[in-house]
Amino acid sequence: MSEMMTSTSRDMVLTFVNSLVPTVRKALCDPLA
Repeated sequence: MSEMMTSTSRDMVLTFVNSLVPTVRKALCDPLA
């Protein structure tokens, strides 16, 4: 059970990071463009 929870949490974090990174990158790059 705890292993399943850990796996799910990890997948959620990876999904969150994958969606967040392009947003942050765009926000950081826009002022420089």
